[in-house]
This record gives sequence, structure tokens and C-alpha cells, in this order.
Amino acid sequence: MNEDLGPPTTLPESYSDKGTVTPPDQWWLSFEEPQLNQLMDQLLQQNLDLRSAWARLRQTEALAVQANASRLPEVTGTGISSRNKQIFNGLEQTANNFSLKAAANYEVDIWNKLSSTRRAAALDVLASRDDAEALAQTLTASLAKTWFAIIEQRETLALLEEQLEVSRDFLKVVETRFGQAQSSAVAVFQQRQNLSSIEAQIPTAEAQLHVLEHQLAVLLGKAPREASAGERADLPQLPDYPELGIPLALLEQRPDIRAARARINAADHRVGVAIANRYPSLRLTLDGGFQASDIDDLFSNFVWGLTSNLTGPIFDAGNRKAEVDRRRAVLETALNDYEKAILEAVREVEDASIRENKQREFLDRLDEQRKWSERALDAARSRYLRGVGDYLTVLTELSSLQRIQRTHINARRALLDFRIDLYKAIGGKWSTDLTPSEPRTAIAGAE
Repeated sequence: MNEDLGPPTTLPESYSDKGTVTPPDQWWLSFEEPQLNQLMDQLLQQNLDLRSAWARLRQTEALAVQANASRLPEVTGTGISSRNKQIFNGLEQTANNFSLKAAANYEVDIWNKLSSTRRAAALDVLASRDDAEALAQTLTASLAKTWFAIIEQRETLALLEEQLEVSRDFLKVVETRFGQAQSSAVAVFQQRQNLSSIEAQIPTAEAQLHVLEHQLAVLLGKAPREASAGERADLPQLPDYPELGIPLALLEQRPDIRAARARINAADHRVGVAIANRYPSLRLTLDGGFQASDIDDLFSNFVWGLTSNLTGPIFDAGNRKAEVDRRRAVLETALNDYEKAILEAVREVEDASIRENKQREFLDRLDEQRKWSERALDAARSRYLRGVGDYLTVLTELSSLQRIQRTHINARRALLDFRIDLYKAIGGKWSTDLTPSEPRTAIAGAE
């Protein structure tokens, strides 16, 4: 099978949306946030899931070395010394035997079984490396979302404090008018309820903030409360919309697709191995060494021998044929997984793109809604102070405005999340420059 495997399905020539700005290879740099950049560096060095992925890569590399070793002769050495004593017809005889031999065993790769095994193992290494890169791309997106969520909670807490001050001012106005018999006790109770409602949201926001900070610490390979997210308390502006490229580029920019392609080729080679196992195998053995009854004469007597062994199946009740069928089914599964990975990647780009665009529209409508809500509150408050309107209208408009303000923060953070999803869906070559982490040196029982 050609290892430069193209898409098994027809891809669109372009996406439904296009950008004009080429994003940096490391997409998080587009936000121009030094603290986020530092956290990303820590993540790529310290995240435990990523370190485990590099360890799995080392496992597959070791297996590839073992597979490659089977193509070369295996040489073993043996040294034997023995002393035998016999008594025959009253005569005692003692015999010594010394030998020093080496044996080389080699399987001739008649049907390319060994070479196919080696290629499959090498492709497993490529797939394992791509798996680690795919995980790195997923983790960077997760960290960015977590960091922005932390900032969202900080901004929400600051907004809640502002809303508390506004509600306290409204309460003072209502209590003053109640003292002047210009308002009812119901209006006072209603405003106090509004104040308590805002106060009740603060503990929940604080708890969510701490939970997110703990989540960030674990992503960085640290215990909760041992990582700092910086001091930023307001969400950044969204960078310019990126150029999406073409769907075909995903085959190289997405490491999960590259891994799926490598697994197809590995599965194809293993079909060849299964077929080769149905045919005879030829093994050569070369023995050579020294043998003598006196150690002083050991290197004077050289002996050698060459044998060949041709072994093939005669009857196995269909076992090897079933293995071929199984390997072909594994290959078919890998092909389906590859096609699905490509389609899912294109879908993820389109989904993230449409979500961002629609979220922008939602924010525009929300801004319009907030503008009219502020005007409605001003009008209701003015009427109430003039004594021509009830306080329920004021309270309704105040609660509506405060709810819109909180929704606006959440919507801005969601917009950032959709951009992160878009960057992740596009993929990139930055992960190919990652250096695998070094093995841990202090492991109990490893020495």
C-alpha cells in the first residue's frame, strides 16, 4: 500500500467561510497574552498525560527495535566443561571434555514477512508520535479554555460587586421614599430580595473560580493551589479571523489524521505478515567452535556445522487463514477510522466557524438589548421618582439589565472558546517540533 495515502472520500475544495489573516503556527500567540504563553510552555513540559504519551512512544520505539532485530542473525555462545568417571571391569577411567562454541540462527525472509513486520512496527512509531502530538494540541486548547474561564469568573465577580453597589443605591432610594410615605413596604422588600439574589451568586462564582484554578494546576502537573493563572481580570479581545486554508490540508495539519493513516499502512503490512505465515519458512543455523579433552588443546580442534530447516504448515484447521481474514478486517476498520477522522476534522472546522459567526451575531443582538435595557431602566426610574410609576417596573428593568450584563460576559468567553475550537480543528505543524520528555530517573524498583 502507498504510505502517502490520500483521502478515501471526496473533500470540498474550500470551507464555507474564509479568513484573511494567517495565524501564528502556535495559535495561542495570536491572543498576545504573555501569561497564557508561559502557561503553555509549562503545559508542554510538565503535563502528566503528555509525559505518559511520550512514554508510550518509547514503548513502540522499543518494539520497533525488537522487530528490526528479527531480520538479523541471532548469535549465541556456549562454554561447557565436563568431567566423567567410569569404572569398567575394575578399571577406573576419567574423561574430560571442554568446548567453546557459537551458533548463528538466521531466518531467510523469503516472503517479506520480516520486512513487513519491521515496516509495521516503524509505522506504529509514527502513529504513536502523532498520538502524542494530537494530545498536545488537545491539551493546549483545554488549557486556554480553562484560563479564559478563570478570567470570566473574575470578571463576573467584579460585575457582581458593581451590581451590588447599584442595588444598594436603589435600596437607599426606595427606603427614603418609604420613609416619606411615597413608596410602599412591598417595594422595599422587593429591592432587598434583588440585593440578596445578587449576593447569593457570589459564593457560587467564587467556588467555580477555585475549581477552575485547581483544574489549571493539574493540567500543569501540579497540585491544586500550586499554580498561578496570573492577575488578569478582564477577557481579551478576539483576534482577527484566521485563514482556514483548504480541507485537504487537514491531512498533514491534523496529527490524529496522520496517526490514522499510519495505522492503515501498518495494518496493511500485517496482512502481508499473516499471508506469509501460511507459507514455509527457511531457517539457517551455523555452528562453530572448539572442542577438546584437554583444555590446553582446546583451540587446536575447530569444529563447525551448517544446517538448514524448512518448515511449513500442513494442517492447522484453518487457523492461519482465519488470521489473514482477521488482519484484513483490521485493515478495513483502520480505513473506516481514517475516513471518519477526515470527515470529523472537516466537520469540526465548519462547526467552529459557524458557531463563532453566530456567536458574534448573538453578541451584537445582546449589545443592542443592553442599550435598550439601560434606557428602559432610566425611564422607569425617572417615572418612579416623579411618582407616576410603581417600583415593580423599576425592579423588572434593573433585574433584566443585570442579567444581560452577566450573560454578556459569558457570551464573550464562549466566543473565545469557539475561536479556540477553530484553531484546534485547523491543526498545525507546531506540534512536530515538540521534544519528547526525558524518562523519569527516580522510579521505585527500576534500578
